[in-house]
Formats: sequence, C-alpha cells, structure tokens
Amino acid sequence: MAGNYHWKIDTYVHERGELPKARLFSIPVTCADGPGRFFGFVITQTPATSKALTDLADELAGKGEVRQPAAAWFEKLLAAANRRFSGAMQTGEYRSDESEDLVALWGLQVRNAVSLARHGAAHAFLSQTQGRKTQCTDLFTDSAVPRPQVLFGEVISGALGTGNKVLFTGHELLNYVSLPHLQAVLAEEANPLLMIGEALADVDERTPIVAALMHSVKIDHAVRVAAESPIASIENMLAKTKDTEAWLSPPLLSDVKGMMKGAAASMQRMMPKAKATTPVGVDNYQPLRDEKPPVDTGQGMITRLSKLPSQMGGLPARFKIAFKAMPQQARFVLIGIGAVVVLLVASVGWKMIADTRENKAVAYTAQLSEVQKQRDDIEAALIYNDEDRAWKSLDAARTVVAALPRKTSSQQQTAKDLEAQLEIDAQKLRHVIRVTPEIVSTLGEVSLPSPVALVLRENDAVAVDKVGLIVSFPRAGGAAGVVSIVPDRSYSAATADSASSAILTNGADVFTLNNATLTRFTTTAIADAPPTDVALWNRRLYVAEPAKNQVFRYSREGTGWGAKTGWVQTPNPELGDVTALAIDGAIWTAGTGGRIQKFESGIRQAFAPKRVEPAISALTDIWTGPQSENLYLFDAAGKRVIVLAKDTGMLRSQFVADWKNPTQFAVDEKNKTVYVLDGTSLTKFTLP
Repeated sequence: MAGNYHWKIDTYVHERGELPKARLFSIPVTCADGPGRFFGFVITQTPATSKALTDLADELAGKGEVRQPAAAWFEKLLAAANRRFSGAMQTGEYRSDESEDLVALWGLQVRNAVSLARHGAAHAFLSQTQGRKTQCTDLFTDSAVPRPQVLFGEVISGALGTGNKVLFTGHELLNYVSLPHLQAVLAEEANPLLMIGEALADVDERTPIVAALMHSVKIDHAVRVAAESPIASIENMLAKTKDTEAWLSPPLLSDVKGMMKGAAASMQRMMPKAKATTPVGVDNYQPLRDEKPPVDTGQGMITRLSKLPSQMGGLPARFKIAFKAMPQQARFVLIGIGAVVVLLVASVGWKMIADTRENKAVAYTAQLSEVQKQRDDIEAALIYNDEDRAWKSLDAARTVVAALPRKTSSQQQTAKDLEAQLEIDAQKLRHVIRVTPEIVSTLGEVSLPSPVALVLRENDAVAVDKVGLIVSFPRAGGAAGVVSIVPDRSYSAATADSASSAILTNGADVFTLNNATLTRFTTTAIADAPPTDVALWNRRLYVAEPAKNQVFRYSREGTGWGAKTGWVQTPNPELGDVTALAIDGAIWTAGTGGRIQKFESGIRQAFAPKRVEPAISALTDIWTGPQSENLYLFDAAGKRVIVLAKDTGMLRSQFVADWKNPTQFAVDEKNKTVYVLDGTSLTKFTLP
C-alpha cells in the first residue's frame, strides 16, 4: 500500500439500551511489526456474557504494550481466550446453549495486514475494485463447523490493497439489508455505515446489529511522519540526506568536513570576544554587525583548552554567550550538528531498546509454545496410558510457566491461565474422586480418643481404642454400642478372625472377640513391646514389631499360640517404622514415611508406587486381599483413600472427602464399600 495512506476502522451499533447484547471494541496496539488495532464485536443472548467477552478482549490486549510479531501475538491472544472460555464452560459460568447462539469476530490490523477469527455466523465482506468492476466477497465461508466448546476455531489472514473496504458484521444485518444492496453500498457509497444506518432506521432499536468498516484514508506527509514509530522516523530521516540539505542552508552543507570546520572556526572567533566584553550570565548580548573579532591563533586555543577544567563551573553561561555571539549561519550549523548527533544517539538507543524488546518477545513466544507442546504431549501420553511420560511433560510445563515474566497485567493473566490449565492436567493424573460419605452409625456421648483399628465383621464394624474401649457400629445402621471397656488395658492392634470374631492384642495378651464376648487366650506374651499391627493368614498370626525390625509369625496351638518365628529372612531396618500389615499370600507393610514394602517368603520384592500427588507422607493403614487386584492405602492426615494397582504400582484413584477427624478405615471390596471411622461416627462411600 502506498505510504501516504493509513487504515481506519469506523463502527456502528444499532442496538440501544444500558445492557446491550451486541458490543463492539477497537483497541490500539503496538506489535513488533508496527502500530495497529485489535478490534471486533460480540453478540449474545445474554448481556452479561457479551460484556464479559468484550472485557476479556480488553484485558488480553494489554493497551499500549509492545509485543511480538502480530501473527504470533494474535495466535497467543486467541489461545488465551479459548482457554478462558473452556474454563468457564467447565465451571458452569458459561453454558453450551449460549455458545450455540454466540456470534463473535476478533481481528488484528497492523498496517495493511489483517488477521481474523470468528465464532458463529460472523461475516467479513471485502469490497475491491478492479478497473471499473467492483467485487464484494465474504471472506468467511458458510461451511464452518460449529464448535460450541471452542471460542475461536477458524482463523484467516491476508493483506489489503489501497481502496479496499471490509465490512465486519453479524448475520442479523442480512435480515434487513439484502446482500446485493449491501454489495452496492460498499462499492458506491463514500460512507457505507451511514447508508446502513438509514436502512435500519425503522428496525426495533432492541435488535442487536453491529458493523465495523475498515478502509484506507489518504494523509499528508506530516501526519504520516508523526504516526510512524520513533525508530522508523529516525531511519527515514537519516536515509534522506538530500531532503535534509534542502531545508538547511545549501552553502553550509556542501560536505560534513566543511560544516565541522566552519562551526569550529566560528566558535574560536566568538569565544574570546564574548569572554572579553560580556559578563557571565548576561543573556541579551548581541555583537554589532560590523564588529570584526581579532584573529585567534592556534596557541590561543591551546591556552584556553588548558584552562577548561577550572572554567567548567561557568561553562553553560559562557556557552550561551558564545552561541549568541555567533553569526546566524554558524548557529544553524551548530544546531544542525547537535540535531544530527541527538538523532544518531536516539536512533541507536531506540534500536537497542527495540532489539531487546523483540528478543524478549521472541523468547516469551518460545516459552508459550513450549508449554503448549508439553500439554499436547500430556494428552498424547494419556491416550496410551503412559502416565510416567505425562508426569514428566507436566513437570516440564510447570518449570516453564514458573519462569514466565510477569511484569505486565497481560503477562500475569497469561501465567495465571496456564497455571489453571496445568492444574486441570494434574487433576487428570491425580485421579482424584471427591465423594460424599454417608453416616452409617454414631456412638453418641462416648468418645474414641485414639482408635488403633477398625475391624469388619459380618454385621458390624468394631472400633478398638488404645484406652481399652471396644465399640460395635452396626453396618446396617443404628446406634453404636460399647462392647467392652477395661480402663487399665491398652490395646495396640486388632484384626478379623472370622465372620463374627476378631483378634485383639496389647502385646502381652491376645484376646478374641466373638460377637460381644471378649475372651483371653492362654498364651505367653507375643511381643516384647506393643505391636503396631497384626494379621491372620492360614490360621497363623503375623505380628509387626518395629522394635525388632521384624514381622513375627505364630502358629495356633490349642487354646494359645506357639513360639514366634522371624518371618522376614533378614531383619530389615526399614521395618522399624511399620504402621500396618496386609496379607494376600505376600505381606505388604506401610511405614510412617509413606513407604510401602512387599515380601514373599520372607524376601523383599521390588515394588514402587507410581507418582502420587500430593506425595504420601504418612499412612495409617493398608488393605488388600487374595482376590483383589488393588492395594488400598489410608492417609488419615490427608483425608484420602488411595488405590494402587498391585502389579504395577500405578495410581488408580484417590478418594477424598470432607471428613472431620478420620482415624481408621476398612475395605469391603466384595460389596464395593469403604468404611471410615470419623470421630465417633462410622461413615461409608461406594467404590465405582
């Protein structure tokens, strides 16, 4: 396009009212390619949504900020808008049925280059004249596939020629102005928007109709220069030496060397005269036109230069006097030299600033592209169930986002949007399922200060407390009841013995709870110190004794238990923090640091849970069974039940709930139910 033209955007809104459904915006922006405008319109059935989307456009634009190249910035802007729109759809802030009626168009114009994106039935009518023939074309096709979940899924770009016009509008305008008439208006009328407004004069003012016209406007040279960027202005000035010489005095600008010599000579002649006849600080001194200053020798100049340091204090005043004493031509020369020097310095400075900004913009764009690349990789990894790869990509994306610049509001919002998107990705990998537990039974006024076990029997769940309290919670519902309380007895662990029986111990004694009858086994002490957990398997009792870094096994003999045998072949220091046992043929242990170990025939097996986030810092209990494919972990402090695949350690689910004070859990996998003791209440939730 010719340099003495620039592009202008005029707008028209037919709708009247305080809460319009149709809104237009036009925001000046500056990209690396030059100044331009970010413009568009939104038409919805909900005024609040229309305002929200235009506010979003204003927010994302970040007025007055220098950005990366126009195409890259526009893509980034659309991606951010799509992410924000998708998030609003997920949270319910914006409904899918609203999206079906939404008509929106966003565009970026920089010089004669235009990029456009639309949602719904938006139109862009291009009017171009070739010879005597004018052709009007809709830049958007009618074959666009609606995508309710995406704000902008169709983007076009191109360059306009001088004399072209583009009318941006929604489909509603075509209900009142025929396409042939609209084409004629664009081709023939100097002010198409005025004619469109006249055609809509009788249309209900509540009807949401918008139109924006982009067209070229001729401007004079002075205006064009003023509109250019500082860098461009300086470069143009420095590139046109002949133009500069035309408005300065031609004899004095024959060459640069002569100009410099003339200025130096004039200053040498004037400085002694000014010093001799004019006091420092006098501003109105003017030499007589016929006054001839004495000829100065080179030695005199050297002498003055030697005294220059001591005279620096009064230099500005003396320079002003000397300047006024110069002939007019010498003044012009000096001003010209100063202007050129200033412009050269400014040019270099602006170039450095522009290069720095461009480099930062390029780096910023690369960072955003890297985040999107990692997010795409997360989605691809999840398709193939490769969660290790997905986690690595998520960590890489988090690292990039953490390093993003956040100096402007636009950058801050972009980082915030990306963090929100990465959190959604993380939720997929965490497999978090929020449940609402049902209260099955409540104890009432009696407290359970420190429960050590929750044992499932056929008809009830038995809570065993460290202070010697045993409570039965009916699984069918109803009030809980105290089975036994021996204040001076301290229970440390318990496990199920049969459908109606449980085993309890404090280390020194072993008890059986058959229905509501508590009986002591005749046996010697099974542990030197209270064990942290016990489990039954094939009529053998397994006891976790952290003080000995061992799991001991006892065989039943008559009414008691035989001598203990160390089951782990080599005492393992990592068994020193065991909090719970589970047996399915192998023995599984849980430690206070979240450590999980597997032993077969007394030998530790390789097992490592895949990444769990938040990381497991402590485990209260662990459960599995011979028919189960899962390992259930109870993180009481984290208020969650974690489910792992026993064969791979892969995280399958994390069930979280708003428990108040969860202390113990029990799993009935056959009936797909998990019970959690919450304070003095037995709660449950159903497994999917």
